[in-house]
Amino acid sequence: CEEFELDLGHSAVAPQASLDVYKIHMVAYLLCEQLENARFLWKRLKGTEASQDAELGALWSIGKAMWGREPAQTQAAMVAHQWSQPVIARLVARMQHEHLQRSFDGLARAYSLISASALAAILGISVDKVHEMANAAGWTVDAESGAYAPSVAEAPKGKPELMQQLSILTDYVAHMEKEVK
Repeated sequence: CEEFELDLGHSAVAPQASLDVYKIHMVAYLLCEQLENARFLWKRLKGTEASQDAELGALWSIGKAMWGREPAQTQAAMVAHQWSQPVIARLVARMQHEHLQRSFDGLARAYSLISASALAAILGISVDKVHEMANAAGWTVDAESGAYAPSVAEAPKGKPELMQQLSILTDYVAHMEKEVK
């Protein structure tokens, strides 16, 4: 996409084709959570015909909500627009699912106890969807408060922590230096 953008000034590509590339470019950045790149793309497009496109503006509203780390507004921005078929709609649907799951997982690490209504408000989804996601993730319900107690996924076994890897590497290098001398 970046190469196309650089070559765009030197070609006779139809404006609609270039607009479609910019939309896919923006969705790709957002899907990969490359928010800085999405922001710079929007800044490059500001003041051009492309920035007047409603769908591209709607994509950037998703980017702004993601930039502000506001999951509820991000989810709302994703469902607020009728996305063009087939590519943009599918990519936004995938982004919506992945963003929701990442936000849900982040809240599982941040809270030891949270009510379904608070979780629904933070994520911008229905309480029924919260119950569905919490049950699928194996969360338990606290008997006293009725709130969910997240079950935090354990780190995969067999993978040493970064500090352990660094320690092993340091020991290996020290051993090699000793052997060489």
